[in-house]
Amino acid sequence: MEHQDKSKAMNADSTHMKAENASDYLPIYRETSHYARENGETSLYRISLRENCACKDAIEKAINKNFDGWYLNDAGAREVLKQFGDERVNYVLANTVQIANWDARYSTENRRWAEAIPVAGDPRDMSCSRDAFVVRSHPSVLNGFISQVRKAERERPSVLEALKNLSVQQKEKPAPARKSQEVER
Repeated sequence: MEHQDKSKAMNADSTHMKAENASDYLPIYRETSHYARENGETSLYRISLRENCACKDAIEKAINKNFDGWYLNDAGAREVLKQFGDERVNYVLANTVQIANWDARYSTENRRWAEAIPVAGDPRDMSCSRDAFVVRSHPSVLNGFISQVRKAERERPSVLEALKNLSVQQKEKPAPARKSQEVER
């Protein structure tokens, strides 16, 4: 039954999609390939892995497009977040930092942030496919990109704040003028 629920959640179409809310993105498969094989969930694992790799590619392209050698424009981080969602972007970035946890070019804050995100599989075990979605951009530039992603997430209003703003806007909006039945006669 759990497998069927995951199958419904992960559309068999492995192409990523732009989404308006978090529920519109493909979910991350959070188990190892070994677990997936043992539980008949290999297709779900592969779909998620392909999406992780597509996200990694999008991050590398965004950095290449938005870094001029001196400055990294934050438009790239916003584009990738919109395309893949916070959860997958964070997962791919955290995986990258965890694999290279020895690299001091990642800030202490970003390394702590990455360690707090669980990624399936041992980073030292090359058979677990984690290396397939390691971002290969220069660590110093990638560190800046990670900071931009984290900042964009902090600046985005929470769901609760968005609902409150919507409620306030609706209250402030004047009601449409109604014609009385007597005037129409």
